[in-house]
Amino acid sequence: MGFQYFYGFMGGETDQWTPYLFRDHTQIFPFVGKPGYNLTTDLADEAIKYMRDLNARHPTSSSSSTTCPAAPLAAPAAQGMDREVQRQVRHGL
Repeated sequence: MGFQYFYGFMGGETDQWTPYLFRDHTQIFPFVGKPGYNLTTDLADEAIKYMRDLNARHPTSSSSSTTCPAAPLAAPAAQGMDREVQRQVRHGL
């Protein structure tokens, strides 16, 4: 759909603890063997990793898109994402 990389779920929502996820065109199961896994934290961690990797290759440009879920989420705050957004604002990204 016009993106070079996809990490997420299809449709409007998914289970927060055992989600139906895809990395590009391959279904993945990141929750296997990870007690306490949470989708919101996983999505934030994956976005941070992607932006860092992208910035390492192309330091002057970065782009990331996330969904705005309408379903209630039972997840801890993604503190790492807050720090990453603040870092990018400080650097004018």
